[in-house]
Amino acid sequence: REASASALSNFLAAESMQLFGARGGGATPDIWCEGPILQAVHQFNLYKDCKDFVDSPLRVDPAEAWKRWNALPKPVTEDSVRTFIKGAFGEPGSELLPWSPPDYRERPELLERLPQGEV
Repeated sequence: REASASALSNFLAAESMQLFGARGGGATPDIWCEGPILQAVHQFNLYKDCKDFVDSPLRVDPAEAWKRWNALPKPVTEDSVRTFIKGAFGEPGSELLPWSPPDYRERPELLERLPQGEV
């Protein structure tokens, strides 16, 4: 069990690095954690919930997002940042796909074995 959990953890870490780029050491800062894009999003309060930006997937490659950001006239305005975000990022959570595990059961066997008052 421990070995399979470790293998899954390693797999997920590798997939995350492929999708989002390795943090640190790269020429491109992590868009969602630091840097001028995040700073501008917070400065102009573009989202009702400050967590929404970090839940917004990129629609373009990170390098393309930075290219577009760097092409914006400086200092950036609220309108230019809104337009940039609309073109480079999707809606918060939109990269998630609905999924039901194939072995899902509303009442797993384990619950059936518990006395009624303990569930």
